[in-house]
Amino acid sequence: MSYDHGAFRVRNREDAIKFYTEKLGFKLVSKTNADEVGEKNAFLEFNGARLEIIETLYEKYEPVKPKRPYCPHL
Repeated sequence: MSYDHGAFRVRNREDAIKFYTEKLGFKLVSKTNADEVGEKNAFLEFNGARLEIIETLYEKYEPVKPKRPYCPHL
């Protein structure tokens, strides 16, 4: 058994790709539009660690505010 990837929901996929690649050094691996499930996503990689970013297409993005006991977390 091994760890495959972590995932984050983002407001804008293209802005997130730009941040992770230009500021944090990730490499863009792939981008996918999945209209049938209302998402577009991208996979990025840094030193073997994989990250998926997901933009929801048909509902407004609302960031989640952390609450005690501050779980779940990475």
